[in-house]
Amino acid sequence: MEVGSESASDPKEASRTETPGRPPVRAPADSKNRAEPADPYLGQPNGLARVKSHEVDVAVVGAGLAGTSAAAVLAGQGRRVLLLDPRAAYPDCFKAEKVEPDQAELMRELGLMDAMAPALTPIHEVLSACRTGVIERRPIEQYGTLYHDLVNGLRARLPEGLEQRPLRARGIETSPDLQRLSLEDGTEVTARLVVLACGASERLAKQLGMRREWVSRRHSLDFGFYVAPRNGAGFAFDALTYYPDGVATRLGCLSLFPVGTHMRANLFTYQDADGAWAKRFQAAPAETLLQSLPGLEEHAPGFEVTSRIEWAVIELYRVEGHVQPGVVVIGDAFQGVCPITGTGLSKVFRDVATLCLDCVPTWLESPGMGAEKVAAFYDHPRKVKTDQHSLESAFYSREIALNSSWRWRRRAALDRWSRRVASYLKLTR
Repeated sequence: MEVGSESASDPKEASRTETPGRPPVRAPADSKNRAEPADPYLGQPNGLARVKSHEVDVAVVGAGLAGTSAAAVLAGQGRRVLLLDPRAAYPDCFKAEKVEPDQAELMRELGLMDAMAPALTPIHEVLSACRTGVIERRPIEQYGTLYHDLVNGLRARLPEGLEQRPLRARGIETSPDLQRLSLEDGTEVTARLVVLACGASERLAKQLGMRREWVSRRHSLDFGFYVAPRNGAGFAFDALTYYPDGVATRLGCLSLFPVGTHMRANLFTYQDADGAWAKRFQAAPAETLLQSLPGLEEHAPGFEVTSRIEWAVIELYRVEGHVQPGVVVIGDAFQGVCPITGTGLSKVFRDVATLCLDCVPTWLESPGMGAEKVAAFYDHPRKVKTDQHSLESAFYSREIALNSSWRWRRRAALDRWSRRVASYLKLTR
């Protein structure tokens, strides 16, 4: 699952993250009265200052999981790669806390599994249940993780020769031949290809005339926290997914899974962030869960919430105007994702695999980096299929949780029934 975004201006429309045991970071009291430093790029086209240039094959802007993975794969191929991000380490955040089977396969295909393994907690079986009982017990290769641990673990194990600079890109110019980035220290980078992996930040994309098209505003409201049994005996499952009855609760599901030695909880809802239920849940999370999910205590008896509550309002979007010479947009920078679908890291690693294994090696064999080359990335069948599946799953999950029509209630019932039958048949073979 994947939640939150890398930048936000409205706290009601973006992730609000609190790390268990740590107070929220606040700006100094006098910060509003401090003078802003002069902008040395003011008045330059697209913020570009014509200064000393540094040349690479590929410049990657943004060192989240998409950008860091792309830089690692390309550098491993012997490309001259520059990875730009003003943060020396990725900060704690509430985002992408499970690795699904297809994502583990992509990590192996990209040669990244060994570097990320220390941040992964194996999950061997998922118990799915609802008020009427167990739906299925599914053997699985799945992993619990924290997004920032995954990213920082990979950043600590990047290939030798990959250049990293803790700087912000302030301006960009593109062409069918060479691309130019101006950095905040006054230097300029020249690259054959620029990869924008800036998460939800739109600044550089807007300079190129790209625009965000909203697919679904305030699509869902998701929560993350830790739980533990009061008796200290541990839970009787490896991982648990628990579903509500009907549509009245406006809940998608509750997912419990291990991260390190602790049990992490992701609660997927379609509640209003300002509504009474969300406020009640944050004030009394364990009690509200038991009221909203009857039968949960049979599978997780006597549990308590042991951390602060993290939450994120999820919004779905796609970038338009993106087929341009010399620049590719990947990961969350290109399309948003709803975490309940479990497709966030599928999109990230599929983008990286398509770009770094299928496209860039061929692109760099010939001169130029025109729009026709770049279009091949966005039109790649596996990328198109992954992106479409992610959006379709987001709307399907929402309808299953909220639509009270007989067609959708029958569909939900048939889904659970078929999973029960499949699980029973596996056990009796």
